[in-house]
Amino acid sequence: MLPKLIIATIFASFSLPIFGLQLDELRSVSLRLKSTADVFGERVYVGDVATCVGEEELCAGILGVDLGEAPTNGKTTKLDSSAIRAFVEADSKGIMTGIEGPAAVEIHAASREIPAKDLQIALQQLLNMATDQDDHWRFRVNTVQVIQSPKLSHDNVTWEFVELEPLVRTAALEEIGRTLLTSSNLTVNAKAADENDQLATFSIRAQVEVERLMPVPVRNINPKILITHDLVDQRWVRLPRNFLNLIGTMDGIVGFQAKSSLRPGTPVATNQVEVLQVIKRGQLVRAMSHREGLSVGLRVKSMGAGGIGQEIEVHYLTGNRKFRARIIDAETVEVTL
Repeated sequence: MLPKLIIATIFASFSLPIFGLQLDELRSVSLRLKSTADVFGERVYVGDVATCVGEEELCAGILGVDLGEAPTNGKTTKLDSSAIRAFVEADSKGIMTGIEGPAAVEIHAASREIPAKDLQIALQQLLNMATDQDDHWRFRVNTVQVIQSPKLSHDNVTWEFVELEPLVRTAALEEIGRTLLTSSNLTVNAKAADENDQLATFSIRAQVEVERLMPVPVRNINPKILITHDLVDQRWVRLPRNFLNLIGTMDGIVGFQAKSSLRPGTPVATNQVEVLQVIKRGQLVRAMSHREGLSVGLRVKSMGAGGIGQEIEVHYLTGNRKFRARIIDAETVEVTL
């Protein structure tokens, strides 16, 4: 008979096959089933219905095992522990898996409310696309409130801002600003990104700051003063709701005359300036006509007053014939036959 020490040494030198595996290759994990599970998406995985105790690498693989289709929106199904074990053993050969917990897991199609933070980020990204096309505008989304939020069973959702997206595509910045400042609510379509199916239409209330780079006086400008380049500068202005009557370009203010007092740093409305009259009613001016390379001029009488670029009515000094002419300067008009 061999000594006991020799027998022990021989046994330790070999790995015995057990169920087709080597003894030193056997590894195990333990799954603890939940009584209920809320599942997003179209498939159920072990990680939805159980927690895993064991080696991190082994658990990661087992928690990813597919257990089949998830119930559709608003429905519930049950999955027996024996069925779960069969799925796991078929997918994870060589791993001994212990399963504890209830005999079956009740699986619900999970739903979630529309996340206001996600909508705020999506709205800001959309508005950034608009301002990429015109750097004279800035939109800052401060808050978003979801009104009567629907619940969605899909976890992968995209948003369509119904009133704004057509305006972004056409770079209609003024209309975007007007919509944001005057609309109490915005309509949003929620869509599943993978299937492009419309899931819900709802409304949000967004608090958005609209800013525009606009000409503003750099110091006080009194009435009747001609506005020159040194009196105004382009600065960022937070727009009010009725911003459409504000002058948005330097061409709309330089060369005009202040009609009322203009304060520094304050946007100027169209009714606060007027064209500087260079021709007065009854004034004699020279009317020029250009045809086929020839220029003809004659003296006429102005029947109205106006500034450079405006049209007035004039008539010949003899007779009653009248015609329209565009003011070129303080002494000249151009016939617009």
